[in-house]
Amino acid sequence: MGTAALEVADIFRTHGPAWRQAQLSHLSLGQLKVMTAIEQCRSAALGGHVLRCEDCQRQQIAYNSCRNRHCPKCQSRAAQRWLDARQTDLLPVDYFHVVFTLPAPISEIAYWNKAVVYGLLFEVAAQTLRTIAADPGTWVRRSVPPWCCTPGGQFKHGAVQEVVHGRDAAHGRPVVQSGVWPMPVVAVQEGLQGGLALR
Repeated sequence: MGTAALEVADIFRTHGPAWRQAQLSHLSLGQLKVMTAIEQCRSAALGGHVLRCEDCQRQQIAYNSCRNRHCPKCQSRAAQRWLDARQTDLLPVDYFHVVFTLPAPISEIAYWNKAVVYGLLFEVAAQTLRTIAADPGTWVRRSVPPWCCTPGGQFKHGAVQEVVHGRDAAHGRPVVQSGVWPMPVVAVQEGLQGGLALR
């Protein structure tokens, strides 16, 4: 019999009390409630019911779940259904996980004003990516948390087109590099910094 996989609830139960005490002035009531719900999920703290086999009379206790939308145990099926439904929305190209980081002084401000700073950061990051994506010519001339997932291609004139990373010198054909993020990192950094400075 193998050992059970480590779960978020196990980590919260083991380290949560000390971490909450250390972070007490930085946690919202909502965050504390989520941690508590995950810690108590499918444990005696939430109650349960007894399942009994009518053939062999074997009994098993099934504890109730927290049903919190942040709980990975409760929401794993719903998350998988959502991901499956999104598959039809995806272009048949590589996708890239892009992380936008803030300089340390702004991160300090964000720590105390999360809604304002992260709202602004998402807005500027989205605008930066849209601006650069709209002008592929800037890609040829020239490391980036919120995070986003960007496609390595585009939908244009009713068909999917992969992003061209230049031209084959011998034949003049487009060169597509699989697994390479198509946007110029420096241009994205400059666009993000400029967008934040203007706000």
